[in-house]
Amino acid sequence: MNKNNSVPLLDEQNILVLRGRKLILDAHAAKLLGVSTQMLLRAVNQNLARFPKEFMIRLNKSECKRIALKGGELSRYIDPKRKSLAFTPHGFFMLSGVLKSDHAVALGIFIVRSLYASRIPS
Repeated sequence: MNKNNSVPLLDEQNILVLRGRKLILDAHAAKLLGVSTQMLLRAVNQNLARFPKEFMIRLNKSECKRIALKGGELSRYIDPKRKSLAFTPHGFFMLSGVLKSDHAVALGIFIVRSLYASRIPS
């Protein structure tokens, strides 16, 4: 959140559309939630039952490499040497509950609303 207590806008440049889903990369989700990627991944691993396949996918190496080589906004959040996780709006919302900070909860609600309001085809 910024100084005005408003949540930063998530625009379509930061949303990955892959395998017919709208997704947020793990490193970008961590940045938005105000935690390190390592902390986010630890929370996910400790709560795997909360992240069924409809909420989270693990990108394969070729998908990670393709995103990294494509450049643009999303390439900042991917490491082609690591199979990144990507979260659907439901998965992102679940992250906000697992991380339990006020910031994470407020941002999670905002992101879910933004993703559903975007004009990206589902």
